[in-house]
Amino acid sequence: MATKITFDADSDTPIPMASAIAYAHTRALEDEAAFRRIDVALCRKIADMAAMAPRDPKPGHPLVHDQGAWLASLTEDKPDELQSLDEMRSADCGTSACLAGFTALTCAPEHTRWNRRTDSLILPDGTEQPIWLYAQEQLGLSNAQQDYVFQCLQNGEAIRLLRLIADKAEAVQMQR
Repeated sequence: MATKITFDADSDTPIPMASAIAYAHTRALEDEAAFRRIDVALCRKIADMAAMAPRDPKPGHPLVHDQGAWLASLTEDKPDELQSLDEMRSADCGTSACLAGFTALTCAPEHTRWNRRTDSLILPDGTEQPIWLYAQEQLGLSNAQQDYVFQCLQNGEAIRLLRLIADKAEAVQMQR
C-alpha cells in the first residue's frame, strides 16, 4: 500500500504520494492562462544561476544552491534577526538559497532586509513579504506552479521544473 502523506485540497482526504505528485504536475503544467504571466527570461536566469552555483561553499562563489532553505547566511558571525540582502549578495558573505531565495537576491531592491525569524523580506518601503510570495510574484508563477517548483527539495529537479515551466510559458506566449 502506498504511503499517504498529503491531502486533497478540496476534501482533506489523504491521497497516495504518487497521486499527489501527478496532481501537482497536472495543476502546474496544464493551466495555459497561468503561463501568460510568467517572466520567461527571469525564470531562465534564476535556473541558470542555481545550476552554476556549487552545492557546498567555495572561495569565489558567494551563492550556494540549496532547496532546503529559502535563504541562509553561511557565516555564523551575523546572528541578527534582520540581515541586509545587499550584504548577502556580496562576494565576502556566503549565502545559501533555494530558487525562491535566488529570485529574492536577484530582484529585491537595494536596502531590502531579510527577517531570519519569519523568512520574509522587508522591502525599503517597510512592506514585509514572505520570500516565496515575493519570488512567485517576480517570476509570474501561479500558486500551483510555485508549489511545484519551490517545494521540490532536490536541487537538480527544482531547476529542471523551473526550466520546464519557462519553456511551456514561452510556447504559450508565442501563440498570441
